[in-house]
Amino acid sequence: MEILSAKNKSLEKSSKKIDLSSNAENINNKKNCIISLRINTLLYDTLHNYLLAMHNVSDYTFSSISDVLRYIIVQIEENGFSTDQIINDKETDYTEIIVRVTHKQKQFWQGLPNRNRRKIMEKAILAFTKNKS
Repeated sequence: MEILSAKNKSLEKSSKKIDLSSNAENINNKKNCIISLRINTLLYDTLHNYLLAMHNVSDYTFSSISDVLRYIIVQIEENGFSTDQIINDKETDYTEIIVRVTHKQKQFWQGLPNRNRRKIMEKAILAFTKNKS
């Protein structure tokens, strides 16, 4: 009799339904997509020093430059960014950064004008450092 009751218990546990909607949300919130950013090296160094200064005063809102860049992408997506604010600059050195983002953020990034992505990101980084100071 104990063997039959053990089989029924295992069947009862395995017959639980899986909530597919919560699994889909978890998959969408995972940072499993990659985007590549090229930004001015001087601006990258400025952002890095800014992040170090935040950590020196025990402000760990952002743990890495990738976190800051993800935050900036979300802010651009939510608040918008007009391309008339873009200024053409001289040729300078650039640093390429690979950032893990969600699928939604990657789709937004790919929807931006291809030629202006770098300039949009650089302007947003400048705005971020000025606003947080």
